[in-house]
Amino acid sequence: MGRRQKFRINLSGLQNDLSIAREKFQSRTFSEAFDIYEQLIAAYPKQAVELLAEVYDCYQRFPYKDRYNLYQARQFDFGIKPSDKVLDIGSGHIPFPLATHLADIALEDHKYGRAGVPFKYVEGKPVFECSVEDTPFEDKEFDFVYCSHVLEHSQHPEKACQELMRIGKKGYIETPTKGKDIFFDQAKVSNHKICVEEFNSRLIFTEYTPDEIEGMQCNVLMQIHSNPQTIREKAFSALMYLKPCLINTMFLWSDKFEYEVRKFFTDVGDKDKKKASVNKGTVGKENNDNSELDCYLDSISGISSYNNQNPLIILTDKLFNSGYLDEAKKVCDLIVNQFGENPAVINLTECIRNKQKQMNQ
Repeated sequence: MGRRQKFRINLSGLQNDLSIAREKFQSRTFSEAFDIYEQLIAAYPKQAVELLAEVYDCYQRFPYKDRYNLYQARQFDFGIKPSDKVLDIGSGHIPFPLATHLADIALEDHKYGRAGVPFKYVEGKPVFECSVEDTPFEDKEFDFVYCSHVLEHSQHPEKACQELMRIGKKGYIETPTKGKDIFFDQAKVSNHKICVEEFNSRLIFTEYTPDEIEGMQCNVLMQIHSNPQTIREKAFSALMYLKPCLINTMFLWSDKFEYEVRKFFTDVGDKDKKKASVNKGTVGKENNDNSELDCYLDSISGISSYNNQNPLIILTDKLFNSGYLDEAKKVCDLIVNQFGENPAVINLTECIRNKQKQMNQ
């Protein structure tokens, strides 16, 4: 179980290398074929558009249309054994092919997350109607729980995370990234409520702002991806499957995982005033080492000596959750000065500002 090692060839010229990729595809060794195509696109950048257009044509001939076969199996080894009991929670109209049990929040209301497409029943696989936040299953009932493109819809992601860990021994979570939702104009039409990111093996859920939900207000990129008309448009569409980790949050977990939920809430009687709240689940880890935190506080002045921003992000997170807001803001400013802005720093800075405003009111 873990990241799959991608197949590589010794390059010997575009035509020879391309013939190997084509042979792999024709022999139905699909993952290895796409691995080689990905290698060739990087190795021969001048021919990248033509190569990607060929990859698009391969995907059109690809016999499977589910996410697992299209791209997930090329990224991960899920470690599922034939005897495993596997739940697909939110299976919808394209269920996980390795699932033994299916579940969805709405079996009859086909407009609920499926744009009118009927739920797909699979012979021999039991079906349950339930929310990912509240399921009828026993503790650790499933060897593997597959939850793909579900949590971005969740009203209470902290409950969903706790429930996944309760019923599953291990599992897989996938959601679209914020960039994918915004540029493909998906958030509003697909009822996506939150952005889900992975940072340092922790899932971070951040509520979308109204502007982010509105997105680009033009789905031209989705139209290009869904129905490309030119070679360049085909190339663009192929990249969505060839580089899925860049447009999706793809998270494989075992036993337990950490999560954090960042939401805005509205004051009673003042619907235009919004504040921020942070709900962090530290499942599987204890974060109460105050002596370590004191050491961090004593050494903030020497923070410019760091050459990696990850420990500084973790420090800022600890400071924020321990109530050291001014110190947390100082570290955020130092990170930006030394490494530049990134989504993790921006989210933390916004949470700090909102918390300071809340305390000053």
